[in-house]
Amino acid sequence: MDVRAERFTLATLIEDMDYEPNRCVIIGGSKVALEYGSFFQATGCQTTILSRSPLMETASLHHVDGGLREYVIARDLTCRNPVCGQPASRADLDHTIPWEQGGQTCSCNLGGECRRDHQLKQHPRWKLTQIKPGWFEWTAPSGRTYTTQPATYIA
Repeated sequence: MDVRAERFTLATLIEDMDYEPNRCVIIGGSKVALEYGSFFQATGCQTTILSRSPLMETASLHHVDGGLREYVIARDLTCRNPVCGQPASRADLDHTIPWEQGGQTCSCNLGGECRRDHQLKQHPRWKLTQIKPGWFEWTAPSGRTYTTQPATYIA
């Protein structure tokens, strides 16, 4: 059994890892901890998240609570289709992997999509994946891909 314990900064957590862990423990209740814990869980890593945060309690529910909704809207700003500019505040919060198919209700699996693009995502010839939390990749029927990323805020 290969056991490695390392400490990563936010900048190196995903990008500089030279191995793929099969078990991960995330300690903390911040939205960043939720994002990374959800990312590792979505990649198949057995993930344990230790927190008292209310954001963690919605992962198995279909309902999106106010705090999670506000976070996803602030992250996305607009509909996740790269050619659409509808504000995320007026969009549907859609599960990238449908809830009925085991998709979680977390920021790693939610995105703001206007009604038209929500329906487009469900078309059998279009495909939408969330590469990592907030990064959406649309695949057109032609096979061409279009990627959107989270909004950038300058302080």
